[in-house]
Amino acid sequence: MTRQSLLTVGKGVQGHARRGMVLLMTGGLYCALALFNGCSTPNPPVSSLDAVQPKTIALDQAQERIPDADETVTVVMDAVYQARKRYRGFTFLRLLQLRGYDPAAASWGTVVQFLCRDGYNPFASLESLVNEGAFLATGDLDAPTGETWIPFAYGSTRRDPGQFYLVWPKANSPADRHPWPYGVNMLRIGTPETLLGPALPKSARFQQGFNRFRENCMMCHSLNGVGGTIGIDLNLPRNVFEYWQADKLPAMVAKPSSFRRNAKMPDFDRLGPQAIAEILDYIKHMKAYKAYPVP
Repeated sequence: MTRQSLLTVGKGVQGHARRGMVLLMTGGLYCALALFNGCSTPNPPVSSLDAVQPKTIALDQAQERIPDADETVTVVMDAVYQARKRYRGFTFLRLLQLRGYDPAAASWGTVVQFLCRDGYNPFASLESLVNEGAFLATGDLDAPTGETWIPFAYGSTRRDPGQFYLVWPKANSPADRHPWPYGVNMLRIGTPETLLGPALPKSARFQQGFNRFRENCMMCHSLNGVGGTIGIDLNLPRNVFEYWQADKLPAMVAKPSSFRRNAKMPDFDRLGPQAIAEILDYIKHMKAYKAYPVP
């Protein structure tokens, strides 16, 4: 689900048009990385770092240092604008190559987290970002002369997706499950263990629920500090099962608008009762495994 689809269902949260529930994570101690700083010594490949701690790439402090952000792409169906769009910028693969990273040397299952200015923090696999030509747009080629972006409706206001907007040129539909984060400030690259560790289930029985949580909820919500900050943390300081009526939670997830006027969270009845039950079982399981992020 895209942020914009959240807006369409009435989500006007802090920045992106957010998806729903909650699905992301934070890490511990990160190594800051100036993007495209012209170092004579190339950085080691991602694989030498992601097994220990995530590698952080700060984008918002480096736009003026990006050389030749002049590639162009056409997106058949943009998830935010719901239209065919054209952008300038650079591919995610080029970003890695300019920093001296070799995606082929990365650990299996390496994931990338996109941190956005409004707290929307989705994940994507490194494999999909590279193989499917994910593109970091720095400007809209359809914008009027002298303008960088075309604003879009965001709740009762208007905003633009700059300064970095992740788009997928090969996507044929906004519902293809790729994240479309805009206002991206930073990237984190690491293994599932280093990026998602505190939120990982302690029993294989809840793995499917975690997977669904990550796909549908973690971009907005966090669990044990891992995920987005648009919504609440679902385990800290109290797990939702410690203060919500458990028998009401499935209906709340399916259709929050039936519980709260002007609900920010979109309806998730499309997932079906079984998937929602798996997500909630995972969240309840994590009640016994609280892990507070390092201040």
